[in-house]
Amino acid sequence: LPMEFRATIPLAPVPWARAASRRGVRFTPAKQRAYMAAVQSYLASAMRDQKWEQGTKRAVELELLFVFERARSNKTAYHAQKPDASNLVKIVEDAANGVLWHDDCQIGRLTAQKVWGLPARTELVVRVL
Repeated sequence: LPMEFRATIPLAPVPWARAASRRGVRFTPAKQRAYMAAVQSYLASAMRDQKWEQGTKRAVELELLFVFERARSNKTAYHAQKPDASNLVKIVEDAANGVLWHDDCQIGRLTAQKVWGLPARTELVVRVL
């Protein structure tokens, strides 16, 4: 069993959104559902290539790099604007439930960065602890 898994989701990062309400009925926004489905698809494809065991139940470390396309006027290295890093992490954690791990409670160590760059994407590394 590989002890490390790497994948790139070649889409602009999308944050977790609170379930909105329509007349008291909670729902997940369509953009969020579509992004989570795409993340699952990219992860499943990378898992086949790397022989990662689906839904591992072991403790894992998760490293995330969220890359956003920078406006030409912005000269800073780090992305210090919305969306919040925690909301970007949450959507990836939830999309990977039942795919990379059984449940995101298994994440024992977590690092996340938001940076500017091209192309916009999310890079992740999962290591068995």
